[in-house]
Amino acid sequence: MMGASITLPASIWKKLNVIWSLFFITVGFVNLYVMYNFPTEDWVNFKTFGVPGLMVIFIVLQMVFLYKYIPEPEK
Repeated sequence: MMGASITLPASIWKKLNVIWSLFFITVGFVNLYVMYNFPTEDWVNFKTFGVPGLMVIFIVLQMVFLYKYIPEPEK
């Protein structure tokens, strides 16, 4: 989806794909852990506030990673 917005080497696209995949797999396992080991109310709070918070943090970290590949504006 970002291919039209930013030009990156193929190796960086592969790294991003792997990182996103690992992020979602990890969040899925954490979700299962919370679901089976905590009360339903805690699980709902995790799904409502924890997962979106983790996503925001992850996106900010991705932006930091991609910052060096964003071209400088021409003056």
